[in-house]
Amino acid sequence: ENGNELEDVKFEEDRQKTHYMPLMREMFAPTNTGGVPTFYVMGNHDHDNPKDLGLASCSDETQYLTRKTYTAALGPAYYSFNLGTEHYVVLDDTFIESNNSGGYLCKLDSRQMAWLRKDIQAIDKRVIKGIVIVQHIPMFNANGKVAMVNGDRVMDIFRDYPLTFLIGHSHMDRTVKTQTPKGKPVWEFVHPSLAGTAWFTLKNTEGTPAAFCA
Repeated sequence: ENGNELEDVKFEEDRQKTHYMPLMREMFAPTNTGGVPTFYVMGNHDHDNPKDLGLASCSDETQYLTRKTYTAALGPAYYSFNLGTEHYVVLDDTFIESNNSGGYLCKLDSRQMAWLRKDIQAIDKRVIKGIVIVQHIPMFNANGKVAMVNGDRVMDIFRDYPLTFLIGHSHMDRTVKTQTPKGKPVWEFVHPSLAGTAWFTLKNTEGTPAAFCA
């Protein structure tokens, strides 16, 4: 068994940055979860603000700087591992642009994209039969169209494998079925939030109860 932490794990205040993330690491340590490991996924509230880095905004070349606090407390922002016949890929698909709360895109920066391409090329196809991608912001719209800014390029990297996406972010319970450029099946599962509609109600946007996970 294993657990994936799909949701944002901190607020943006400096106090939260320095204290809340280490607390999360302690809470989800194997000694506190019955030996079940937790795999962290970076969300859009987990990045350092450009202003804290002395920047007015962030570019493709400076995205890695926004992960400093997170990686110091919880480990790498993107990584992969094998589990049985599945290859798991954890991505940071939040691309920070500005200091505004909504100043981000769903996009992979070029460093992460280069890493991903090499990672998938290294897969042993004799063993691995599918890929599970875990990221915070959905890859697809409800109609199955790619929503990520450079998602077509990402999907081309995954084209040879059946895919399962595990998603947070949207405060709803949604399942999308589509396919890769080579016709391999793709399922995206958007998991409802424990916070309901951002704590304003105890239901997610489509009515799923808070604390319910499909």
